[in-house]
Amino acid sequence: MAEAQDHYVKAYTISLAIVKVSDDPCAKRGLATDYDRLAKLAKVQNQLAAARDCYLKALQLREALAGEFDTAQAREDLAISYVHLGDVERELGQLSLALAHYQKAVAIDEAIDTETETLAAKRWLSIDYERLGDVARAQGDYTAAETYYQKSLAMDLALAAVIPSIEAREDLVVMYDKLCLVAIETGHLDEAKAYAEAMQKLAEEVRDATDSISAKESLSLAYNRLAYFANKEGDLAAAEAAFQKALAIDEAILAATDTETAKQSVALGYAALGRIAKNRGDFDTARTLLQKALSMRESLAAQNDIPQTRHDLALSYKRLAELAKAEQDTDTALSYYLRALTLYEDLVETTAVLSAQIDLAVCYYQLGDLYKKMGDIDSADVYYRKAFGFSEAIASHTEAPSDEKRLALCYERLGDVARMRNNLDRAQWCYANALTKRKQLYDRTNDDSLQSDIAYALYKLATVFELRKDKKGARKLAENAESILIALTNNYPDNTPYQRRLALIRKLLATLS
Repeated sequence: MAEAQDHYVKAYTISLAIVKVSDDPCAKRGLATDYDRLAKLAKVQNQLAAARDCYLKALQLREALAGEFDTAQAREDLAISYVHLGDVERELGQLSLALAHYQKAVAIDEAIDTETETLAAKRWLSIDYERLGDVARAQGDYTAAETYYQKSLAMDLALAAVIPSIEAREDLVVMYDKLCLVAIETGHLDEAKAYAEAMQKLAEEVRDATDSISAKESLSLAYNRLAYFANKEGDLAAAEAAFQKALAIDEAILAATDTETAKQSVALGYAALGRIAKNRGDFDTARTLLQKALSMRESLAAQNDIPQTRHDLALSYKRLAELAKAEQDTDTALSYYLRALTLYEDLVETTAVLSAQIDLAVCYYQLGDLYKKMGDIDSADVYYRKAFGFSEAIASHTEAPSDEKRLALCYERLGDVARMRNNLDRAQWCYANALTKRKQLYDRTNDDSLQSDIAYALYKLATVFELRKDKKGARKLAENAESILIALTNNYPDNTPYQRRLALIRKLLATLS
């Protein structure tokens, strides 16, 4: 790297000297290219601010050239500069700036596509739409994200129909994955699963056609998505098998390449299998796998301290906290949660990424849960209120089902604290808000898991009526909750959480009879 840097600096010095004494457009274009190379080197060395400065200097040269010479080459170069700046602003968490740069690149590339109608221009434009979708998704604008992704997908499908190459199919895998994630975030799980299945089919076709690293990465990605749905459906064995397939591929890639991306993928595999082991009750295996993931992520964060590596590290701390909590080791759980909290708060302060705010809200209410478990109601209340504040702001911005669910959960937790303090008016108000939110969301999504949450909110309200000595009102609420869960357990006989809630409600009904 030092040798490359020396060559780049020498080339830049020569180009700069030529530009100072000459108004030659070719010399200016060469200098802009040298700035790009220096920026790329700075990014590799995690000097993002320096990279941004070099990209800005390249942009200034290209804007001048495009203004003076309105050629296709000058406009293409200018679009590339906007993309480079958008990329580095995204890495810095400055999403509004990234969006502005990408939009300028899209405007240029749309014009070039209209003029030339070449396959290369269409592929560049497809990638531009994908970038816009990525930023919109990070900002929580899932409608815009899906619109951009669908535009990109339409172009990728058209390109694959003309030239059914391996590269074209890999592009389709990426787009199906991104549309899968948006569908998950907006609560359209059937649609999301269909995208994941399309991913798997294409990825296996690519794998059969070539043994490239990118083909392996595509198949690993598909297995990870299918594992998510298996886990969501409660099939831990199928989820574990799919995660293991993905991890085996990622470990082979890591052995062959030793790249940061490969290390991130392997750490993700360890973490996913660790969660499966925890959910299965195998805490020793879970701890081993989660610690492996943590070690890799600590090393990655030390080498490249950027928002993504900090996010991954915080997630590892949180997963270990959840494991310690499941093992009733509240002191260890608290230590890990607080480490995660420090990183999440820093990410919210330094980036405009919506996912960082979501992660912080989740960490706050998980800390509230832990303090409640420890009997520290005052601390639990503090963190539940913080979680509520973020969750309310996020839900009003995105209207995504997952964010609405989190807000309803915060109402429920605050109701728990109020009930423990014997503030029954507030408890009833909080539980009623949780119930209303869940009913409204169920009307929008028809998600059966929300029916269980509605039943649980009815149960919570029933406990307040019981404390008020209103047995008739409590019984009516509990019976409504029971009827919902009877229907759910009939439809999903293997769903243990539904069965547990039904047993809880029946226990309350027994005390009310």
